[in-house]
Amino acid sequence: MKSVQEFSVEEQAQHLWKIATIVAIIAHSVWSIIFILTDAWILAAANFVTCLLLTAGMFFLIEAGRCRLHSILLMMEIMVNPSLSTFLTEWDAGFHYFVFTAVYAVIFLPSILNVCKMLAVLGNLALYLALYHLTLFQFAPYYEYSDQMIRVFYHVNVSMVFIIVFIMASLFRATVDKGLYTLTDSNKKLSKMAGTDPLTGLLNRRTMYGHLHEAMEKEKKDHTPFSILLMDVDNFKKFNDTYGHECGDIVLKTCSELLSKAILKEDVVSRWGGEEFLILLNGADEKEGVARAEQLRMIVEKQQVVYEGEALAVTMTIGCAQYNGEAQMEKLINRADRMLIKGKSSGKNKVLCAKR
Repeated sequence: MKSVQEFSVEEQAQHLWKIATIVAIIAHSVWSIIFILTDAWILAAANFVTCLLLTAGMFFLIEAGRCRLHSILLMMEIMVNPSLSTFLTEWDAGFHYFVFTAVYAVIFLPSILNVCKMLAVLGNLALYLALYHLTLFQFAPYYEYSDQMIRVFYHVNVSMVFIIVFIMASLFRATVDKGLYTLTDSNKKLSKMAGTDPLTGLLNRRTMYGHLHEAMEKEKKDHTPFSILLMDVDNFKKFNDTYGHECGDIVLKTCSELLSKAILKEDVVSRWGGEEFLILLNGADEKEGVARAEQLRMIVEKQQVVYEGEALAVTMTIGCAQYNGEAQMEKLINRADRMLIKGKSSGKNKVLCAKR
C-alpha cells in the first residue's frame, strides 16, 4: 500500500475524494436504516438515492479522474440532504450541523478559484442561517418525533459530524504533509545537484571549499591537523585523443569510485576540475598524509580500465600538503599544486609532499 508521500497529485486527489465519499455513504446508509425504522419514508428514500448517486460517482467519476465534477456533486449533496432533513424533522435534531462539513468539500475543490470558494462558503453560511429562521419561526416539522427521539437524532448527528470533521482534517493534514515532503525532497535534490559533479557524483569545488574552511576553523580551535591531496590523472589527454571522450569519462568515473571506496569515513573527496581530484584528510599530519597518498596511488595503479576490450593502465600523480596555519586556503592549495606540477614534470605516478 502506498504512503501519502508516494501518491502523485492526481492519485492523491482521487484518494482523498474516495475516503470522503465512503464516509458520506456510510452516514447516509445509517440514516436510511433509522428513517425506515421510524417510518420517515421520504427521508429514507432521499438518503438511499444519495447513497446510489455517491457510489456511482465514486466508481465512474473519481476513477475516470473527474474529481472536480464529483466534488461538486458531493458538496451539493451536503447542502441539500441536511436541509431536507432539517425541514422535515426539526432544528433540534441537529441535521443542520452537516452543512458545516460542506466547507471542507469547498476547500478541497480542485482547480477552483479562491474567489469562487469564498462565494461557496458564504452560500453555505446563508443556507445555514436560512434553515435556522425557517425551521424555528416559519414552518412546522413534517415528521413529529418525541423529545427523546430528537435527542437521539441530535447525539447521532453531532457524533457523525465530529467524525467527519476529524477525517477531513486528517486528510487536509495529509495534503499539507505531502506538500512539505515534496518541497523538502526537491530542495534536497537541488542542493545535491548544486554541490556535486554530474559526471562522477563527487563533491564539486564549491562544496569542497566549505569542507576545507571547516577543517581550518577546527584546526585553529583545537589544533586538529589536516592535509590535502591534489591528484591528477597521468596522460589523461592521451585517453581522450586516442580513444575518445567517452573513454576519458570512464577513466574519471573509475578513479572516482576507487578513491571514494579507499578513503576513510572522515575524509572528503571531490572532483577539483578536469582530471584533477582533491581529497581532504581530516586529522592527518604530513607523515600520515604522504602514507595515505601512496596507498591511493597504488590502488589506482593496480586497477586497469577496460574500454572496448582493451585494458588501459591508469596512474595518478599526487601533491600533498599539510595545513600550516595559512590565512587563506588558496595558499595551502598552491603548495600542494606546486608538488603536483613537480611530480608531473619528474616522471609522473608519484607522491610529492610540500615541506611545512
